[in-house]
Parts: sequence; structure tokens; C-alpha cells
Amino acid sequence: MSLQRMISPLSLSQFTDTYWEKKSLILEGEADRFADMFCINDVGRLLQYLKPSPPEGMLLVKGSQHYAKRWTNADGTPHPKHVREALQEGYSLIVNGLDKLWEPVDRFTHAVQADLHHPVDVNLYVTPPHSQAFSYHWDIMDVFILQVEGTKDWQVFEAAADRPYPDEHAEIAPENMPPLAHEKTLKPGDMLYIPRGHVHAARATDTTSLHLSVGIHPKTWVDLFAAAVHAARADNRFRSALPPGYFSADTTKDTFNELAAALPGLLDADAALGHLAQAWFVNNPPPPDDTFLSPPPELASDTVLKVREGVICRMVEGGGYAGVQYSGGRIMGPAKIGPALKAIVDNRTFALSALDELLTPKEVKVLVNRLLRDGLLEVVSGGSSHV
Repeated sequence: MSLQRMISPLSLSQFTDTYWEKKSLILEGEADRFADMFCINDVGRLLQYLKPSPPEGMLLVKGSQHYAKRWTNADGTPHPKHVREALQEGYSLIVNGLDKLWEPVDRFTHAVQADLHHPVDVNLYVTPPHSQAFSYHWDIMDVFILQVEGTKDWQVFEAAADRPYPDEHAEIAPENMPPLAHEKTLKPGDMLYIPRGHVHAARATDTTSLHLSVGIHPKTWVDLFAAAVHAARADNRFRSALPPGYFSADTTKDTFNELAAALPGLLDADAALGHLAQAWFVNNPPPPDDTFLSPPPELASDTVLKVREGVICRMVEGGGYAGVQYSGGRIMGPAKIGPALKAIVDNRTFALSALDELLTPKEVKVLVNRLLRDGLLEVVSGGSSHV
């Protein structure tokens, strides 16, 4: 679990019960705990070859102010020489969406999403010595700060806003600062968790600091109920247009109350989860694997397979059909494949022989080959006795 990698030595239940959405947390770790994802020597390569595009993809910031000098090429891509000059002047280099550019970070991001079932992205912060990118503020997402290189002084306060929604971002007035919760220097391998709405600020010490900011953009109960209402659109009564002049029409509130009274009977948790899944992770494929151009593997009765790391999957069943929604797609079929799909989704790692009592050998081969081809499964180890 990539989440466990960040919160170790705490267990998942300890973290969720005590800290998730409630309290900030600092955990120390080995210096190389996050070094495999990105390092200071990768910065030049990132700018030169992957060209993160400002202003959405890349920023240069000091004290919440953007770098005023021109630092891009004619095509809008960052000019490494000018970026270096900005760093020398104390500006932090910030790359948003590093997970979309850098494979190790992308794989880590998808693995965290599979653990949490919430959208995740990762931003890169490179801050020169004794510099600060942003002044005191709070975010609309939960954040895990992974210190990779250098050291940084952090101040983290209690919440100034109660689990804010994405459209509720606001400035924090100095006179409204909540109580201080942590004041600590993060060193390589340390992790800081900051729930959304909690005020914080950081400044590099006497070395250049590089950290990854893992942002968790939570799906809330409002999102799930919105998905449930959307799934209820199959009822024809909701297809009617609002009446002409509905802001002042006498019938608008009466009809609204009538439909609102009928709505509870139409809300269905499975339909809501299915709609939310389709709108989010079904359309968000995991990183490509190494078998893109490889021929299909030869399956054997003792072949061991697993759901690919970073893939979220969810069973879908109904009258006469069964299927699975997963990161990047959906597979539907007759109801008889339901027990086999459920065994795959529940166990995630399994031997092919475990499906023998659920489908015929031919059906097992067809189903598993489809799941391999569509990126849900991968082979862990092969066998010799062919199906």
C-alpha cells in the first residue's frame, strides 16, 4: 500500500480514526524513504525534455508573489537558464501535476488512489535556502508533504475552515489565525499530513529543499448524493423543463416539493456509486504497463495473476448481467461470470485454478485474457500445464 508507505509506522485504522480530516501529523522516516520518486538532479531533465507549461503547470513564487521577469521561451515553455536565475533570487520552482509527467510519481499516485478511492495529484516544490514560496494559507485538499531532499521549517495550525469544498477557498486574515499545532523542521524521509482547511506555511533552511506535495481531492457525501440524483434521471418526471418564468411562477415550488417527496424512493446507493465510478476512475486509466506490444501470455492452471497496482475496481451486478468497473474501463457480461469476477475483485491476487469451479476452462481463459488485454490484470508467475 502506497498510503501505508507514507503513514508508517501507523496502521491505516490508526491514521483514519485519529488524523484523517481531523488533525495534522508529522512522522519521521529513513532519509531515502521517498528518494526513488524524484530527486534534485531530475529538475533540469524535467524542464528541458518534459517542459511543464506555465502558468497552470509551473510557477515561480516567492512570498506568494510570482516572478515578474520573463522566464519562458517563445513557445511558452520554461527557459532553464531563466528558471535557474529565479531560483538564485529566492523564488521557488513549483510544478503542478508532476504525476502527469514523471512515471515513478504517476505510479505512486495511482497506488494511493487505489488505497483511498479519492483523486490524487502530486506537485513538486524546489525552494532555495532561506526562502518561502507561500505565506500563511489553507488548502481545499488534504495534503501529504514528502520531504525528499534538504530541510524545511514548517508551521502548521489548527483548522481555519471546516473541511472546505473546492469552491470555498479564502484568504486567512492575520487576526484570525487558529492555534499553532506543529512547529518542526522536516528532514529527508519525513512526512507531514495537513488536513484541508488547516493553516500552514514553510521556509527552507540553509539548504535547497525539495518536497512532493501529495494532494488528496476528496469525494464527499455531497458528491455521492449528487451522483444518486443524477442516476435518478431515468424517471421521466425529472426530464420536464422548468416552467417558463419559473423564478416567479407559482407552481415551481409546488412541483419541486412533489418531486422532492418522490426522490427518496428513487435514490439507490449502488446506482450512485456506479455513476461516481463512471465519472471518475473509469475514465482515468492507470499508467501503462510493460506489455503494451507483447503477445498475450500463455495461461496455465497454476498461473498466478493479480489486479494491477493502482487499479480501482468495483463489481456491478443486476438482472441477468455482471461486470466490473475499473480504472480505465468497464467489462460487462452474463450473470454467470459474476462469481469469478467477484473472486478476482475480492482477492486481487489469485491462481487461475481458483476459478475452475466457477466457470468452464474455456470461459476462464476467455475472461482472464480479456481482463489482461484491457489492463485490469497482470501475470505474477506462469505455469506449465496449459488451460
